Amino acid sequence: MNTFWKYYSGEAVALYPTIFIGGNHEASNYLWELYYGGWAAPNIYFLGFAGVVKFGNLRIGVYFIAYLLLVKQ
Repeated sequence: MNTFWKYYSGEAVALYPTIFIGGNHEASNYLWELYYGGWAAPNIYFLGFAGVVKFGNLRIGVYFIAYLLLVKQ
């Protein structure tokens, strides 16, 4: 954790093609720029908040939804 900025800025390069989805620990302010997916850094592809990508013979899809449930007491 806390190293994404190095890849995003180009200071570091992933050794292997990397495909990722958003979660709780990514830099979400940068990922909003790639809402529909795209190259987040050299050799690192963000799937976006909903989408499908074909990688070789593998098809990878994601539908990300996060919500906040507020309960009144």
